[in-house]
Amino acid sequence: ARLESLPADILLIILSHLQTAQSVARLGSACRVLHNVVITVGWRTFVRSCFPSLGLPEVNSDAAWADLARSLTSQSRDWDRRAFVFDNFVRTTPQHHQRRGGRRGGARGGAPFVPSQTIPCHMVVAAHETQQGGHSVETVIWGAGEDIVARTRLNHPGRDRTETWHLSEGARHGYTAGKDDVTCLAVVDGTLGASRGKSIAAVTGRASGELSLLSLDAQSFAQPVLHFRPAKLDSPREEGGEKIEQKDIQALDTAKYGCLLASATKDTLMLYSYGEGSDKGASGEHNHHEVVPVIAPYDSIILRHQEGSRPFQVIRDVKFVSHDLLAVGMTSSLDPLRYITIRPSGLDMAAATKVTGGYIKDELENNSVRAILPVGSNSVASGFESTILSAWDDGTIRLQDLRTRQPFDRIYQDHFEPTTPSSSLISFGLERFVAGSARASVLKIFDFRWSRGYQYTDALPCSDDPPYPESRSPTMTATPYQPTNDRCDHLAGSRCCWHALSSHSFYRPNINVYLNVRRESPIHTLARASDVSSTLYAGLSATLVEMNLK
Repeated sequence: ARLESLPADILLIILSHLQTAQSVARLGSACRVLHNVVITVGWRTFVRSCFPSLGLPEVNSDAAWADLARSLTSQSRDWDRRAFVFDNFVRTTPQHHQRRGGRRGGARGGAPFVPSQTIPCHMVVAAHETQQGGHSVETVIWGAGEDIVARTRLNHPGRDRTETWHLSEGARHGYTAGKDDVTCLAVVDGTLGASRGKSIAAVTGRASGELSLLSLDAQSFAQPVLHFRPAKLDSPREEGGEKIEQKDIQALDTAKYGCLLASATKDTLMLYSYGEGSDKGASGEHNHHEVVPVIAPYDSIILRHQEGSRPFQVIRDVKFVSHDLLAVGMTSSLDPLRYITIRPSGLDMAAATKVTGGYIKDELENNSVRAILPVGSNSVASGFESTILSAWDDGTIRLQDLRTRQPFDRIYQDHFEPTTPSSSLISFGLERFVAGSARASVLKIFDFRWSRGYQYTDALPCSDDPPYPESRSPTMTATPYQPTNDRCDHLAGSRCCWHALSSHSFYRPNINVYLNVRRESPIHTLARASDVSSTLYAGLSATLVEMNLK
């Protein structure tokens, strides 16, 4: 039978086995029938089969699927080739009036005096992307001390991008630098009913303990929609003999479904529900002649007071693993990674499985988990993560599958600075993840080193030369066997030297990107708008770095 006369389901199977966009395009140019097949279902099948772990946006046209395939293949090539472009946004301090007659530089016409903070603010960043018709809308919001800044970018295919900026100065709303600095951020979708008719909203936590849901609309930017705190702000809430206080928000996270918010102070974890109807019976406070509902936590737990809880210093991070499971990272503890199960009877705490014998640091010594990241939700039928990444103080980044009893399933470690810990994590599906150094302004890019559905090198010509430049791994791993074939033989199942080694993990090492910033600083937060976004944001001290794929 001729290829164009095959049934549609057979053609879909053939399309799902094509590994490059070049192969799909050449198949579509064979005849008119195959051209129509590629346009209608070909690019959609290619994207879903080659990028199965990415969270794909809603696509409503055949042309949009072709554009998405072009974008994802280009991004994959840029990641592998390390083609990055960086922009820095620096928070400047306002200049004071010029002094006259000073001892140093005080003569007339001298430079104005500009004070500098002893400890600059930490840039805390979050991002979100929505689809509107044929274009995407990216919103990035960051806390710069007590201020909140947002940028909305409209990406039109084939046209220039348009941007809209918003600024909320904290001093004008009674916030003080340092005491009221933004410590954590999260963007929530308005379709969940959380933002009371707004398109999207942001949950912000401050060092003072204030936790609020803020509007991101242009007309009411940074205006509170909800406040989250215990029933009485001036007196701790007593529950079972324990006093619940909300001071110094350390971390927060929102569940994908169910309108749940988890916030952590230094030793307390609180759960809030911010969905429709959650503010019934809640108290309120006046703000610009409007009453803002105040929601109390429906459950809480003081981890330090739980039976069997090992001592720790502070809670460092908290993440929703599923709708009823939380992962909590702590500092200076024998059990720095713990899981909180949400039950009708309350919250239960359990420590993660320990490493027997230790890996780098003795497990009988205190350790810290600085960052947690659930991964792999798009490849799980339930839509929830079953695997988490955790950044430990010994420099390891451990991957653990919660469906097994293993303490870790894989360990990632920087080849250049093996013992330097990471303070932030972000992933792009199961393709790769990025870690921010806790010691310097360095981005560490790791490949998950699993079999990937797409590699741009598959479309390059065959060769008997190995990939270049040669990987200089400091480990004891030997160079893989180098085939002598100069051409691939698909019927015999053999590949040429170039294609065989290009997909080998030895030639996909991690890399370090040293950021060019004014002040050396750890990378406190990382954010990206979606899995298909070509932009990554890094929050440092007084600086926000935007990394774009070239």
